[in-house]
Amino acid sequence: MKNPDGMMLWTGAFIADTMHLDTLEIGTYFLLLMTMWRNRGWLPDDDRKRATYARLTPATWQRSAPTIMAFFYDIEPGKLGQKRLAKEAERARESYAKRQKISEAAHKAKSLKNQKAALPYGTANGMPSKPLTLNSREDSIDQNPKRETAIADSGAAAGAPNGANAPRKSFSEYDYISSDEAVFFSAAEIDDMRDSHPGINDMRAAIRNADRTLAKQGEPAHRRKTTVLRWLLAVNEKGLERRRVVKTKEELKAETAERRAEKKRKHWGPAM
Repeated sequence: MKNPDGMMLWTGAFIADTMHLDTLEIGTYFLLLMTMWRNRGWLPDDDRKRATYARLTPATWQRSAPTIMAFFYDIEPGKLGQKRLAKEAERARESYAKRQKISEAAHKAKSLKNQKAALPYGTANGMPSKPLTLNSREDSIDQNPKRETAIADSGAAAGAPNGANAPRKSFSEYDYISSDEAVFFSAAEIDDMRDSHPGINDMRAAIRNADRTLAKQGEPAHRRKTTVLRWLLAVNEKGLERRRVVKTKEELKAETAERRAEKKRKHWGPAM
């Protein structure tokens, strides 16, 4: 595995170690370090190649080589290394390998989750637990009783065996019906909720907003009505809290006004 593209540079140590180098030598040294990083921590023991890596002519390299090569040591015949860079390269490779393993594990877990979500309802590991028949009501109940209850409560659900023939609800019976008929409330129910949720000004709008938000978030149809009711409880609490805060502010204003009036009465005396 090659080194990651990003090379760690400890600027304080680098400046301290290169105080005796001129500008050309610092550039040469830095180019050789970057070449070593990309070459897994070593340089070939060849002056012509090192001159090429440093973008220098052979003659210029020969003048700088004695000073520059003092930073390197022999790893093995034909290979040169640099102590600090070798440690940082090994550390970077280990960190990169750990992140790669974590990423692969997360990708595998997500892939398995997506595969399970794509399985037909009432199946295990992609195989039906018993033969499914579209015309058998008993089979659909045995396969998933919760699904059958949801259909009975909320009407036709997408992909349900008996949902296609279920009677559709109308606005003459209900004051609010979601597009998939999973959430529905009669006018009487909404009136009762207005009385029990004084913190909500527009109950029907609150129901609609909660239903649409939960539908976008992927809330299952057979659970969405229950979740909407919980949502409304939370909205009601926030509304009541806001009203308490507003009431407190109004009371403080009234008290402040009363104190100012009292001061004026004491200073100027009672009004004639």
